Amino acid sequence: MNSNMSQSDDTQNEENVSSICENSETRQQNRKRHQRHTLHQIQRLEEYFWGNPHPTKKQRNELGEELGMEPLQIKFWFQNKRFQMKVKHEHRENTFLRVENEKLQEENSRLRESLINACSIGCGRMFAARDMSSSERQLRMENERLTEQLCMYTVLSRSCSSSKLHWQDVFIFISIFFWSGCNF
Repeated sequence: MNSNMSQSDDTQNEENVSSICENSETRQQNRKRHQRHTLHQIQRLEEYFWGNPHPTKKQRNELGEELGMEPLQIKFWFQNKRFQMKVKHEHRENTFLRVENEKLQEENSRLRESLINACSIGCGRMFAARDMSSSERQLRMENERLTEQLCMYTVLSRSCSSSKLHWQDVFIFISIFFWSGCNF
């Protein structure tokens, strides 16, 4: 009885395997073969693409008749080409932005380094920015700005004292620029 069962099991397994093989062969026969486009077709499609990347259904039909292709093939070719162009554009843009980002990071690290090793022009003393509070940092920057403005006003007043301008005119001139926030 066991030998009968094993023979029937083997026969059933062989039938299942053969039916699976037949089904896959039938599917492969029913599936269309992938056909590459000719060089002439590709050149004509490229030429048309640069003039009009979104052809209408009528234009696709006309182009299909001209090239001996199905309108659906042309539709898919144009979709693929637009996608390729988008990917190339994004790649170029990402490369540019990556380079720009690296430049900014280098500049940022240089500025951080110079801030750490900053030297006060007024007193000539080195100080570490990380050791200062933010209010002290602001006061030092304001002090530097005011010192620069004072130097500019001194130079301006000396140059104006030798001309025919009156010192009161110079004072008004300096006051206008000081209160308007202009830097020399």
